[in-house]
Amino acid sequence: MLKKYEADFSTNAEIELNQAIDWYDFQQLGLGEIFYNEIDKVIASIERNPYYASVKYNETRVAFCKKFPFGVHYTINTNLNTVYITAIFNQNQLPFWEA
Repeated sequence: MLKKYEADFSTNAEIELNQAIDWYDFQQLGLGEIFYNEIDKVIASIERNPYYASVKYNETRVAFCKKFPFGVHYTINTNLNTVYITAIFNQNQLPFWEA
């Protein structure tokens, strides 16, 4: 049985999440909350089983949303039972480190 992991967010991931929520709310009131709930589901899945998403680069795994074009990028710290969310961004845009 897998232990439940706890999510810890980088400052960049928090900023990206809040900006995306604001953007979706600007498009349609209430859409930001729907987006947040979708991200929350992805993070809950990661916390239950952090190994379900495959490694994409530098030990970083990416779990994708089903309803929005966003990926949650994270690493796993097995010693602390923590998943470190490094980025949450739109898969249709270049990440900040490639822009």
